Amino acid sequence: MSSLPAGLFDNLISLTISLADNLIDPVPVEVTLEMVTSDRFKAVAPTGAPFEFVLPVSVSGPGAFAGGATTITIPAGSRESAPLAIIRTQGTTAGINVDIGALPGLPSTHEGYSLVKSGDLPLGFYLGAEGRPGGTPGGQAATDFNGDGRTDFVDFFLFADAYGGTDARFDLDDNGTVDFADFFKFVDAFGS
Repeated sequence: MSSLPAGLFDNLISLTISLADNLIDPVPVEVTLEMVTSDRFKAVAPTGAPFEFVLPVSVSGPGAFAGGATTITIPAGSRESAPLAIIRTQGTTAGINVDIGALPGLPSTHEGYSLVKSGDLPLGFYLGAEGRPGGTPGGQAATDFNGDGRTDFVDFFLFADAYGGTDARFDLDDNGTVDFADFFKFVDAFGS
């Protein structure tokens, strides 16, 4: 379907759509995790959740989920969950990875697609050279976005693409936005 006529669903009481027997069968619905701040993440289904996705999550490394959480939920019709916080074990600096466990099965009223985990998982949280979460593994500078051991033009282009957004990896001052304050921190580290 590329378009639907206006009013097609007026007075509709129920609707059943089967995605089975398409050229791609089953149609994959990807789920992933994205960093929100240096200690929070959210679950994301870029195409939206056709039913409530209750995803089991696990943490490896010196940390735990706030409130002892074991799942994160993307509400039906939404593309993302509410953020979930990670609490680092006091006095530790090792990296923490967060992952999605076994994906739930589809309800009996849903067929023709399948849930799949993103290849970008697990999501890593690290301590950078300044001791702040969101840096890179191995104690590298928080401005070494590609993890090659130096802050250079490759990192600058990554930073420039993120400028004006909210990606916590590039939010060097943890104020929720990638802005001039972060740019100045990046410039100070450039070439190191």
